[in-house]
Amino acid sequence: MISRRSLPVALLLLGSFPFSGSPLVAQVEQPESGSSLDIGLSKIGISIGSSPRWTGVRLNWSDRYLERINGLNVTLWKPGAAVGGEVNGVALGILGPRAARLRGISLGLLGVLPERSAAGVTIGGLGVVSEGELQGLSLGLLGVVSEARAVGVTVGGLGIVAEGGALGINVAGLGTVSEGPVAGINLAGLGVVSERSISGVSLAGLGLVTEEQLRGVSVAGLGAVAGRSIDGLAAALLKLDTHDLNGIGVAGWNRVRGRQRGLTVGLFNQVEQLHGVSLGLLNHAGNNHGLARWTPILNLHLD
Repeated sequence: MISRRSLPVALLLLGSFPFSGSPLVAQVEQPESGSSLDIGLSKIGISIGSSPRWTGVRLNWSDRYLERINGLNVTLWKPGAAVGGEVNGVALGILGPRAARLRGISLGLLGVLPERSAAGVTIGGLGVVSEGELQGLSLGLLGVVSEARAVGVTVGGLGIVAEGGALGINVAGLGTVSEGPVAGINLAGLGVVSERSISGVSLAGLGLVTEEQLRGVSVAGLGAVAGRSIDGLAAALLKLDTHDLNGIGVAGWNRVRGRQRGLTVGLFNQVEQLHGVSLGLLNHAGNNHGLARWTPILNLHLD
């Protein structure tokens, strides 16, 4: 389930869809054959109506009980609570296309609602909400929500919520929140939060927060917090807080609760086990002795 940390963003995005009153995952029902006007042979050609299987062009008022559509599928009104099936090709919706699996190009004026997965180009005027994995380009004016992974290029005007992780290029106007790893190029107006690791090139207006490792080049407007370690280059205006640091940390206050291997630069550097160099107005090294524990300008412990 999406964590309490990501719930406010998810509710904001879900509440923006006029058809979000129906559940994202419908009860499994047997496919029902709807009426349709078909122009073609062997389910190939042009179909107007609720044909469950078709190849070519299919136009329908409201999708439900799909099996497989190959080609162009156009839905004029909101989809039913139970759609299922798959669309391979181009799925267009005035309110938004919906199916168990969308593969190809999926465009919705308000949103796109894959029930299991979407692969290719998925663009929702307001947002993209999926219970399964998103692959390729996923773009929502308000945001992108996935209860699995978002892999590829993911862009949310306000936010990205990816329970399984966000891998690739992740751009969020406000923030990216994930229970899984966030990796690649991560840009957020406010922050990036992960219960796993954040790696790659990460830039956040306010902060970067991870319960595990912060790896690569990480820059935060105010602070960066890593539950286990910072590996690489990390910089923040106010504070870096981590258990271990392997690399370079630059901040007003560098707080290393465990072992530092490398360099810290700041106004105040507080390190429990210094195995490197600290440069700042005041430097503390817990594993030094006597006057060497607290020093101005420079402190070091080389072994």
